[in-house]
Amino acid sequence: MNKILIFIAGFLASDHHANAVSYVEGQEAKLIFPYPCDSTEITLQQSNRLPFYNSADGATLSLPENQCHRFSIHYEYDINDCYLKLTIINVKRVDQGTFILFVYENQRLIADGTYKIWLNIDYPPSIALCVVGEDKGGKWVSIDCTAKTGTLPGKIECYQNNEWMPSLTDPIENHITLKQTILIRKSQPAFCCSSLLNGNKSRDECDDTALFQHDDRSNDLSATVFIQTTTKHQEIVEITNTPESQATEEITKIFKSRQYHLSTNTFSTNGMKKSKADLKTIIDGIIVWQLLWSSFS
Repeated sequence: MNKILIFIAGFLASDHHANAVSYVEGQEAKLIFPYPCDSTEITLQQSNRLPFYNSADGATLSLPENQCHRFSIHYEYDINDCYLKLTIINVKRVDQGTFILFVYENQRLIADGTYKIWLNIDYPPSIALCVVGEDKGGKWVSIDCTAKTGTLPGKIECYQNNEWMPSLTDPIENHITLKQTILIRKSQPAFCCSSLLNGNKSRDECDDTALFQHDDRSNDLSATVFIQTTTKHQEIVEITNTPESQATEEITKIFKSRQYHLSTNTFSTNGMKKSKADLKTIIDGIIVWQLLWSSFS
């Protein structure tokens, strides 16, 4: 009980050795606290919470579940000084606050034995939500996108067919909302996302919102299979706009026929993710058949 009163009093009364560091959400943070090497006990706490580390308890950390696996304590030494290093991987907004080291000698807080570090966590805007706006004539249409403002300046960007699409307005931010208008084509799926103002996300990373996706295309398959007979006569078997199960069955029949020696095979698809996954399975099967048949040739 006495120790609890001591560290609360120290927290309220002492502003010695204040420091501040800033990280972006998701980064690895390192907080280094110097302390006298001849101390007998040190504790570490976040803001006005109870200590989550006490050197007398060994390496045990008393933290909430969302923090315990991301925090670790290490000691470093040089000729005259000792340091406690707190490492936090994948920092989150919940980690923001003042971390305070208290130093004790014989269970008494020593004079000047408090060291504070303010940990600031910056973060980008939230995911972008986009809706179709004004028709711009021809194949073009505007879309209006919004996202919740982060602590870091942001923008919104969109891709069509892996091509970055131009903005019609600069990003507009207040303390609540980020807004931006983008120009896209009506004829292609569009993928939009928020990002940092001074950075860009790749197409693979940009998937907050998808527009102009057609569910009926997920069951379409267009595949062209190039196969070659043992007499070097090239035959092309083409299966277009065929249900996936039927196309797979037809292709399998072709490759199980002993009259063919597989030499090259290519595929193209106008379907969505499900079609592509099934085509990958077919391609893997073709490679196996090619290797097996070649071994008997």
